[in-house]
Amino acid sequence: MCDDNKSEYDHVVKIIGSAGISADCEYYQNGKAFLEQFNSSNYDLILLDIYMEGFSGIETAEELRRLDSSIPIAFITSSSDHAMDGYRLHIDRYLQKPLQEDSIKEICELASSRISARPALILKIDGKDTRLPYDSIIYIEQNGHSVCFHTITGYCPKRTGRLEDLTSQLPDYFLHCHKSYLVNLRHVMALDGELNCFTMCDGDLAHVRRSSLKEAKQMLLKDKRFLQINRNVLINMDSIVSFEKDYCELTGGCRFSVSARDRHELNRLRKNYVFEKLQNTFEYSKSRKEQTQI
Repeated sequence: MCDDNKSEYDHVVKIIGSAGISADCEYYQNGKAFLEQFNSSNYDLILLDIYMEGFSGIETAEELRRLDSSIPIAFITSSSDHAMDGYRLHIDRYLQKPLQEDSIKEICELASSRISARPALILKIDGKDTRLPYDSIIYIEQNGHSVCFHTITGYCPKRTGRLEDLTSQLPDYFLHCHKSYLVNLRHVMALDGELNCFTMCDGDLAHVRRSSLKEAKQMLLKDKRFLQINRNVLINMDSIVSFEKDYCELTGGCRFSVSARDRHELNRLRKNYVFEKLQNTFEYSKSRKEQTQI
């Protein structure tokens, strides 16, 4: 819980205890302190006071959604002025001050149901069971007798094992593309068929064996986010920063060549994709608002 008034945290802990809810609670006085150590695998629910000095609850939620799109977040507030921010950031609940036992129990129950519904790997890391949601894993790397799990939060736990033993435990959007790499295709920014590698969302490169290139390309082309910009390169349109005269620039400064002849058509396809995505987001927000009113 992030709130610059610790008495609010003490009140929540008291409610949780009296309601018989089993929970490990942590307190942070501001969003900046919380984000500096945030690791999505350690939290099942985040309560944010909107009005905190320095880094507000809105700014904290924006950064949290960049790191984790599905973790339950509730705003704690005495005002409904930020309703549109709530819809935009997919905030699950507004908890009105003074906080009531029913509202705390309800958001805890929601978090519990989300945990059950969010598939994950359960790994023994340093003697403890660690839950890694599939969608938090960018790629897994074999390094000698150990495997390292690279995640969207920067948390990279290691354990003894082999990639081959993990393949059957992961959904089909993970591809064992190289003896040293098992990638989550949902976190791919680009596939370069000339250099035989993926560029991942964190900027890292994951090698692809030549014999797996065709399969990798086919799997990405089934995802409407991906656009083929030249003979050898597929890019994730969510990662595009701009189309320039002879190249396409992605998040993080990655650049891939495009021909001047194709640039306008590629940019048109990308704009159509962005428009459709915004339209879907608007419809989702409208639906959430209607459900809230009901």
